[in-house]
Amino acid sequence: LLEKYQHVDKEGVYHKAQVAEAGVPLHYSSMLLTRASWVKLAGGQTAKAATIAVRYSAVRRQGFTADGEERPLVDHTVQRHRLLVGVAVAYALKFTGNAFLQKVLLLEDPSTDPKAKVAQMPALAAESASLKAFSTSLAAEVIEDLRKCCGGNGYLLSSGIAALALDDLWHVTAEGDFVVLLLS
Repeated sequence: LLEKYQHVDKEGVYHKAQVAEAGVPLHYSSMLLTRASWVKLAGGQTAKAATIAVRYSAVRRQGFTADGEERPLVDHTVQRHRLLVGVAVAYALKFTGNAFLQKVLLLEDPSTDPKAKVAQMPALAAESASLKAFSTSLAAEVIEDLRKCCGGNGYLLSSGIAALALDDLWHVTAEGDFVVLLLS
C-alpha cells in the first residue's frame, strides 16, 4: 500500500524513501478515518442495544406492587439506572465519534495548509488509537449489560440484542488490540 514510501528488500533490510525521510507521516493517515468510523459505529451499536433493552423493559412486567399488580421492569430503580447508563453512553460515543470524524475529515480539505495537516497527524493518530480502543471496549461492555437487562430473552437471537452483542464484540481487537492502542 505505501511501498513507494518504504519497503523491506529480500534480505530483510528496511529502506525508507526520500519523501518519507523528509518527515511526511503518511503512516499516521492510514488508520485515522477507519478508527474515527469505529468510534462512531460503537455509539450506533450501543444505541441499538439501548433501544432494544429500554423497549423490552417498558413492556416486560416483573415483581409485584403492594396492591398485587405486576410492575413494569423499567419501574425498578436498578434496571432504570442500567438502561440510562446505556443510553448516555450511546449518546456520548455518537457525539464523540461525530466530532472526531469531523477533525479527521478536515485533513481532506484542500484549503488547509499541508504543513498544518502534517503537524496535526501525530496527535490525531494518538487520539484515534485511544478513542477507538476506549469506545469499542466500553460499547462491548455496555451492550453486554443491556443484553443482561433483557433477562433470559436477551439470549434469544429473535430479541436482536443477542446477535448484536456477539457481532460487536470483535470490534474491540479489530484494527489493533485495545490494550496496545491505549498505550500508544
